[in-house]
Amino acid sequence: MGMVKPTVLIVDDDPSIIRLFTRNLVPDMEVLAATNGQEARAAIRSAVVDVVILDHKLPDTWGITLLREFREELPDTPIIMVTGHGDVETAVEAMKLGAQDYLLKPVTNDLIREVVKRALEVRQLRARIRQLEQESLNRLLDDFVVESRAMQEILHTVLRIAPTPATVLILGETGVGKDRIAQLIHHLSGRKGPFVALNCAAIPGDLMESELFGYEKGAFTGATRSYPGKIRMADQGTLFLDEIGEMPLHLQSKLLRVLETRKVLPLGGREEIPVNFRLITATNQNLESKVREGKFREDLYFRIHVVQLTIPPLRDRPEDILPLLHHFFKKSVEQYDRGDLRGFHPDLLEILKKHPWPGNVRELQHLVERLVILARGPLITPEDLPEEYRDMHGVSTGNGQAPSLSWTLEEVERWHVLRVLEHNGYNIKKTAAQLGIHRNTLSRKLSQWGITIPQKSEG
Repeated sequence: MGMVKPTVLIVDDDPSIIRLFTRNLVPDMEVLAATNGQEARAAIRSAVVDVVILDHKLPDTWGITLLREFREELPDTPIIMVTGHGDVETAVEAMKLGAQDYLLKPVTNDLIREVVKRALEVRQLRARIRQLEQESLNRLLDDFVVESRAMQEILHTVLRIAPTPATVLILGETGVGKDRIAQLIHHLSGRKGPFVALNCAAIPGDLMESELFGYEKGAFTGATRSYPGKIRMADQGTLFLDEIGEMPLHLQSKLLRVLETRKVLPLGGREEIPVNFRLITATNQNLESKVREGKFREDLYFRIHVVQLTIPPLRDRPEDILPLLHHFFKKSVEQYDRGDLRGFHPDLLEILKKHPWPGNVRELQHLVERLVILARGPLITPEDLPEEYRDMHGVSTGNGQAPSLSWTLEEVERWHVLRVLEHNGYNIKKTAAQLGIHRNTLSRKLSQWGITIPQKSEG
């Protein structure tokens, strides 16, 4: 079966132009022809069109009118405008409306082939970008495992507000997934620009201004180049300000001005630069209390909480615990190649259902990863819990889980090494010294057992 040829639609009322274009595109491409707007509309609704070559002046309409329509119906299809009159205003308007190219008649044979070839490459690139965006969205949605009514209502609200330009304030404790909700809103919004995030609690106040608003070269000592700042980087996209409650008051007033004027003035700059972005903010603090205390501007507070989403802590939605456990277990088993594991022992599930989860979903995810990495298997048992969890829930280390006479020497060795490793906070050097072996020997043993040391993370 041969390769499918791309299809080009030529819209022109001059038969000689249609013949010229067709002669240069066949046999590499399939060519459809339309001599007026009515025929062109019928063609794009009856066939998959990869490129449109569109004359500006048609018997029943203008090419610009069709360009507007086709951009709506065929967002990924490149459109090449062609005209016999050198009208600069029309060319500028066509490019603003999304035309891929603008050509003046007469068009040479080489130029026809080159422009159409370039347009097909653009279409392939757009299709690939769409595919990557969809894959990214699918991965994001994959982590939204919710059974509780509260979280289902949150997601339903997200679906309603995502296509709007509304500013959103997300409230909730650390680890509930505020950043995930913000990313989901962006992915569902249809905005063409990027998702740009800034954690206001992670940057010192004296650096936050330049990071957020940008700066010009020479604005201060060390500014050897210009930097656009997060606001301009989010142009046409979404700016996510996490822990907005940590933003200093003088920067709050500057952010408020940007939201009111839709213009940003970089440090050292002389002219304000227009920006178009959607703002999503998040905090684990009570902003109303901060407003009363004079630590947060009231006018900014009203500006950022047009829509407010409050994500409940995991302890208040116990229905989500087990589904999340099994979801992260499946992901971790694949990630760490632990196909030997079958799941969780019922006693462990009972413990985890009662755990208060102060670190919320993030804590649960990190614990599951740790259990999958270090479990002796095939079922993960209470004995596999880290020491602080065992102490909290009264799990005895000698409750039938310690080595027995039925264990092999390698099983006993593995059990002992992992317990010493855990006791030392997964410090290879310290553990090797306590075991009386070289650290390379310890690393080799861990590799043989298929164990990857978890990275320390906050949260």
